[in-house]
Amino acid sequence: MKEDYITVPFSGNTEVNTKLVFAGFGISAPDLEYDDYDGIDVKDKIVIVIRNTPDPSTPHSEFDAHSPLRKKASVARDKGAAAIIFVNPYDENKTTDDLVEFSFDRGGSVGGFSAVSIKRIFVEQLFQSEGMNFKEVYDKIIETKKPSSFELKNSSLKYPLK
Repeated sequence: MKEDYITVPFSGNTEVNTKLVFAGFGISAPDLEYDDYDGIDVKDKIVIVIRNTPDPSTPHSEFDAHSPLRKKASVARDKGAAAIIFVNPYDENKTTDDLVEFSFDRGGSVGGFSAVSIKRIFVEQLFQSEGMNFKEVYDKIIETKKPSSFELKNSSLKYPLK
């Protein structure tokens, strides 16, 4: 299973056993009139967010300032989430689903807050258990540039993953 996920380098050390919430790209940007956290309750839950931005085809997009993983983790923690799971976006030019590279970046941890990178197949299976298709939800966000966040009613997770 370890080849399916990796702890993100800035992860804090904590244990959680709670509900999952899909929070789109994990961006809260009132200046862009875009907020993946609007209308959802993430308090004490694990949020699943897509890496990068909802505007992947625009070089130097306005969303780029909101795309760093550490920023997304801090936003989730500030919104009350217990932990964050990062999943890769779909990319027609790339057939692999690489995990975040584990490398020291000289930054501190996001204290008391766990962060992992997980293979897309895991999230696709979670969505299937909800009667949904992750790729279709992803495509809708990319096409409309509108959030599509919700709690996964049929799923919960214990972290650290075993």
